[in-house]
Amino acid sequence: MKSKKINILFILCAAVSLIAVTIFIFTYGQAYVHSDTAIANRYGWSMVENKNLFPRTWNFVNSEIYAFRVTSLAAFITPFFHNQIFARMLATFIFMLIVLAGIAFCSRKMFKSNFFFIAAPLFILFLTGTESRNMILTEGTYMSEMLGITLGATLMYRIYESINRKLAIKETIAYAIVIFIMTLGGSRYFAEQVLPMICACAGILFFDWILRHELSFKEALKRLAITCAIIVAPSIAGYVTYKWICSWHLMNSGRTDSLHFVGFDLLPTLIQSALITIYRCFGYTGGVSMLGLTNARNIVSIVTCTLICFVIPVLQLIKMPHESKAVKFFSLFGLAHNVALMSVVILFGKCQERYCLSTIYVCIIISSRYIWTYWIENKSKLTAIVAACFVIAVIIESAFILRLTVGYKDIIASHQRVVAELENHDIHKGYGTYWTSYMFEAYSNGDIKFGEIDAHGIKLDAWMWNNDRDRYKDDHCKTALIFTADENEAAQELLTGYLPQAYDSFIIPEVYDFDGFSFTYELTNLVVYCYDFDLAKKINDGIVDGRLSAKDTFNNGLVMADDEKDEFTFYPGGLIKGPYSIAEKGEYTITIEGENISTMQASFTSEENAHDIVSKNVSTDADKQVWHLKLNNTVEDFCIVLENPDQPEARVQHISIEKK
Repeated sequence: MKSKKINILFILCAAVSLIAVTIFIFTYGQAYVHSDTAIANRYGWSMVENKNLFPRTWNFVNSEIYAFRVTSLAAFITPFFHNQIFARMLATFIFMLIVLAGIAFCSRKMFKSNFFFIAAPLFILFLTGTESRNMILTEGTYMSEMLGITLGATLMYRIYESINRKLAIKETIAYAIVIFIMTLGGSRYFAEQVLPMICACAGILFFDWILRHELSFKEALKRLAITCAIIVAPSIAGYVTYKWICSWHLMNSGRTDSLHFVGFDLLPTLIQSALITIYRCFGYTGGVSMLGLTNARNIVSIVTCTLICFVIPVLQLIKMPHESKAVKFFSLFGLAHNVALMSVVILFGKCQERYCLSTIYVCIIISSRYIWTYWIENKSKLTAIVAACFVIAVIIESAFILRLTVGYKDIIASHQRVVAELENHDIHKGYGTYWTSYMFEAYSNGDIKFGEIDAHGIKLDAWMWNNDRDRYKDDHCKTALIFTADENEAAQELLTGYLPQAYDSFIIPEVYDFDGFSFTYELTNLVVYCYDFDLAKKINDGIVDGRLSAKDTFNNGLVMADDEKDEFTFYPGGLIKGPYSIAEKGEYTITIEGENISTMQASFTSEENAHDIVSKNVSTDADKQVWHLKLNNTVEDFCIVLENPDQPEARVQHISIEKK
């Protein structure tokens, strides 16, 4: 009877956690649809407009394709709703339920346990670091790692156990689909899932063959071949498909996904930073008052993180010789997974909450199973204490997350006020910096289209990052340029020197603007400039469109640039430079066409990565120059320099950039 009451208590804790989180998602979550969260809405619109699951005009980021992500689900859902904000949060909620089902599947089918009722609250409620909460409950991007861990390990273990009888066909098909979708997203899943799973299979085979003598060498070899084939075949298929999709998309590789070893001298500092980051994932905050809900939550965060990530995994390791094969298999997978992920975090300086979450997920599964088995089910002296502490912790965490919902209506009203002001001024297309543009596209339900720009310096640069490059096409319409008060002050030279006079300008006072560094909203004034033409005419879009346009270049005053035809007339000494934008690693053909251009000097350079650019002239005549270019790494500020040293007059009519 006592055992039944304890079970009911933990079920209630899980239910309370789910209710608190659901309230948070559909209240504050709808206020927290910032530009990152709105990627899914905009990707969905792009799919509809292009009639393609992977729209050709979409620019991905960090070499990742939206496959094994909530982004994909949201992109499918949002076009069916008018209220895009509600639709986005509904997608997050549905995906959260799918992930919770994955945890339950792992709990019941792999471990024959009910530890789900501990793991679920730990996953959705206790990871309350500002970035972690965003990655799980609002933007939802890093929920899928937990789904991959629980589904992948459970399915593969059931496949392994079925080999000596009859291969589990359903599990094999399901696993192949899951791994194909994962590796369709990019190479990161080889470190997170494929290689750790091979290690787990090889490790458990070694255990069965050498230590327990359950298998002969021939049987062990057969099992290894079958399991590796089941893991590797869909992985290769997924990755080949991924590379094919990459071949006709801008992936923005090399910007933040490149890995550079930080050096041995920084390792002690980075290890310390990684440990602090893990505690922050659980909501630890330094320098808070000793009294109040925040401090109570702080204590819960410290105790929970210490137990889940450090103490209990060590206790589990001590008991490992006496554990079931399922526990050994998952522990081997989890160890390989965490070594791979934490090596990246520490050795390459990726000490951010999002990169530590997957490691914590493994610890949650291992520790929850341990707690349920040794502290709950066996009715030890710890049972009542653990149950009481867990109830208190759930109450504190639920109260804390519900307190965050206070004032959410004011933030939503602020976003809607911005949209209304733009619509009142007959603006249906605009440009702004990342955090001050795309979220308003979502809050307008797609009625106002936005393109992101970088307004530093004396030109407008397109930021080809998680957006549809068709936003930078000239739609022959009125457009607006939107700045925060600080951005407006920094852009005065641009506004007065490069852009024509706006026909109207106005201020939207006291609006909530999202800060991408603190993951919070700050009050600011928005300054809006209205133009009677599409600002796309003045925005440098780099080499993404396959050509170098007049708007993409600077000149020394001895060149006449025709903005309409994108033609250049070079007088003696005339020189142009541009576009100073990203060019991905690979090989390119540069073709310069015009009149009297045989003696024109062309060069290809970068202030930061000039050594990564190798150029070779293929052919030159009076009306065409053809160059072959090889970029050994992605170049952030790629620049073409073209100079007329001695011709009385030379005309360049077209400069094309084709990636092989």
